[in-house]
Amino acid sequence: MEASLTFHVPFQDVDSMRVVWHGNYTRYFEQVRAELMRSLKFTYLDMEKAGYAFPIVQLSVKYKASAHFDELIRVTARIIPCENCLDIAYEVRSVETNRLLVTATTRQMAVCLKSGESLFELPEPLLGLMRRLV
Repeated sequence: MEASLTFHVPFQDVDSMRVVWHGNYTRYFEQVRAELMRSLKFTYLDMEKAGYAFPIVQLSVKYKASAHFDELIRVTARIIPCENCLDIAYEVRSVETNRLLVTATTRQMAVCLKSGESLFELPEPLLGLMRRLV
């Protein structure tokens, strides 16, 4: 269960040294995470219709090298097996050199929209999808 996006680093994402500002990587993670969930046929709108939200409760990022303005990068997300949370691992690589630039993980916890309560296991709609794909 993996998805990737490839794009040139836009000008608005870099600082005065033409290096991607560190906070913009989280936006890249969000974009590829949405693509990953779309490929699973369980988008954020599907989650909402099923009565759940999945806020991020943990983010860990390791910056290994910088991406630069107009560099072609690939951002990849893959689900890490976990029965009580939605854990996703990310990689950002330079397409030209295949150099690993950034790694990260996020953990999302299911919340029942009706009650506002956190759930300590994945709801059946998502868990069932993941079981069928593994």
